[in-house]
Amino acid sequence: MLLDRIGDSHPGLRTREREWTWDEVVTESNRRGALAGATVVGINPTRDDDTVAAEIRQTDCRLIVADTHGAARLQRLDIGLPPDRVIDIENASTLVTERVLRRYPGILAAAAYAVPDPRSGDLLMAAIEVRDPACLDLEALAGYLSKQDDIGGKGIPRLLRISTLLPTTGSNKIMKHLLRQHRWDTDDPVHRWSGRPPVRYTPLTAADKRGLADEFAVHGREHLLVRPEVRRNG
Repeated sequence: MLLDRIGDSHPGLRTREREWTWDEVVTESNRRGALAGATVVGINPTRDDDTVAAEIRQTDCRLIVADTHGAARLQRLDIGLPPDRVIDIENASTLVTERVLRRYPGILAAAAYAVPDPRSGDLLMAAIEVRDPACLDLEALAGYLSKQDDIGGKGIPRLLRISTLLPTTGSNKIMKHLLRQHRWDTDDPVHRWSGRPPVRYTPLTAADKRGLADEFAVHGREHLLVRPEVRRNG
């Protein structure tokens, strides 16, 4: 699912040293795979779930590297691989944003993840857990994020969900796949920063959400807003 990103100049991976475009990520993944004696193959993202799952099961596939949406899709399919063999390559860049958010006083937990952009590519969204959202000074938080050298401008979330209780597993791990599915469709307050610096978060209203849905439709990306069906056994 990375091979369909060939030629994509949007940011795909952020490290301390540099930012990689998706095209560079694919090229470097192919090069490193060859050095390790592995073969990098693509998964056709236009095939339906059952066909994709069947093709993976019939292939000697040991590890799958995908973008966030691809990884989330594969992790809910019966592909014959344990979940830890499906790698979300975007996690590496979001971990830094999460660490910076957790340093801020009053933030109890944080998760950063990609959500679809209405025009192309993805937007960086974050969800934070606080005791009282009304007491969170968003202007101060925006100023704090702007001064953090380890994330830079592109590591500052464009969308910010503020919650008193983020969804977690039994082991207290934040369930990012649910946050990605919810996007901005949640009862928790969501704020948005659009345009250029300085960073300024404003509430995402019901009218704004309808406007986003219309924008997805205009650019032929409304299918990205459809939540995946939950598969049940039996």
